[in-house]
Formats: sequence, C-alpha cells, structure tokens
Amino acid sequence: MGTKRENARLEQSLAALRSYAASLGRWPSQAEWDAYAAQGRLLRQMSLYYHTRKPWSKLRDEMGFAPRDKGPTEEECIRALREAAETSPLLTKRDYDAWQRQHPDRPPRTKITRQLGGTWNRAKERAGLPVIDPSSPGWSDDDLRAALAACAQDYGLQFSENDYLEWREQHPTYPHIETIRMRFGGVGEAKQALGLVRYEPGPQTEYTDGEIVSYLLRFVRQQLGLESYLQWREVNGGPSLTPIRERFGGYEPALRRALELYVQIKAQQGV
Repeated sequence: MGTKRENARLEQSLAALRSYAASLGRWPSQAEWDAYAAQGRLLRQMSLYYHTRKPWSKLRDEMGFAPRDKGPTEEECIRALREAAETSPLLTKRDYDAWQRQHPDRPPRTKITRQLGGTWNRAKERAGLPVIDPSSPGWSDDDLRAALAACAQDYGLQFSENDYLEWREQHPTYPHIETIRMRFGGVGEAKQALGLVRYEPGPQTEYTDGEIVSYLLRFVRQQLGLESYLQWREVNGGPSLTPIRERFGGYEPALRRALELYVQIKAQQGV
C-alpha cells in the first residue's frame, strides 16, 4: 500500500487519463500520455503500471475505450494505389475515391496519405506512380502572377525558367515551376497570359494547316529529344537513362507513356 499522498496522486492521474482520452476521442499512445502527464505533474505510463500492475491495454479496457485503429500497412497502401492506377492511370484524388467506393476492402485515401508521406503526391511517388503536379494544389492565377512578379523584382521581367528555379530555391513557399508549366506551358507563356509582358501586334503571316503542323513537329522533335531531356535533367533532376531503360526499355517508350498521360490531362481540362 502506498502513502495517502501517493494514492491521491494515483487517483488524480487515472482521472486525468480518462479525461484526456475522452478529449481526444480515443485512447492515447503511451508517448502521448507521458508528454501530457509531464505538463501536469501526473504519473507517467511506467509509474501507473508500477502502482496498478495493469498494462496500458488493461487500463484502456477498464476505462471503456476501444483499441486504436493501427490503419493499413505501407504495403497495403501501395498495393491499393497500384491497383487503382490500372483503371485510372492519372489517379487523381477523385479517381481513387471513386475506385475505393467500389473496393471497400481497400484503405481510404486519407489513411493512405497519412501512411505514405502526408500528401497525395508523395503517396503516389512511394507507389511508383506518375505525379501530375508536384506542387501544392489550389494555386490560382493570382497566386502565379504574384510569384512571377516577385521573381521579377530580383531578376528583372525577362527572367527565364532557370532563373525562376534558382529564385524559388530561396523562396520555397511560392508555386513550383511544374505548376506554371502545367497551367500555361512555361514561364514565358505564363508572363504573357498573366499580363506581365506586352507584345506589340505586328503583321500576321499566313500559314496553311500543313505548315503549322510541320513547324510544331519540328518543335516537338527538338524539345522532346533525348539531348533536350538530358539538359533539362541537369537543371530539374530526374532519372538517368539507366532506370528509364530498366523500367520502359528506353527513352522513346517512356516518352510515349508520358505523352499519353499528358494528352489525358489536357482532355480532362477540356483543352
């Protein structure tokens, strides 16, 4: 038997534990309780066990709280993402939610996100799935205009994409370059669309459909060729040719896959 003072502190701690669990709406972990107890000079988990000889789970059961849901494992989350991506290769949040409703035995998106890094894009990356936009969602045109204008304060209005990449390393709260590319195609196009640069109208050159397509084909070949990718990779990071060959058999098959997804993205955007 402990002293009256020890017994009083024990009763106080047990009452506080019950109250704390009720405020959380669940049974706390031992670490959570120890941190809470330290603030109020209450008995920590090991001290409670010393006085009661009851494991943490026994106290939980006696106080009427259910066992904590440990949630899906990392492997289960990755497997669910890959299965869902077989139906929806782009696998937006809405796509997964719709798929999961048809497969209720698979974990919900919120639990997958919590298990695999905290964001939807990080979860997809962990599962080896393509990420549409690695930046924070929800950037408005005004947000992008503010970011470009802020960059122009340091680099001048004629700054390049490389300038923006360098600038954003010091200002990580602004939109990622891929957000700008996804929305407008590039920094130059974004500055024009958002009214940050002005072009004087000139005489219009007449082109046939065939000539326009020919120019665009030349542009695509130059911009999407292997050498262009290797140069882009030096600035932006990304896989070398070795993992590309291992996964897709070469640069061209991987590029075709990326273009297929890009066409789907544009189709969803109504472009």
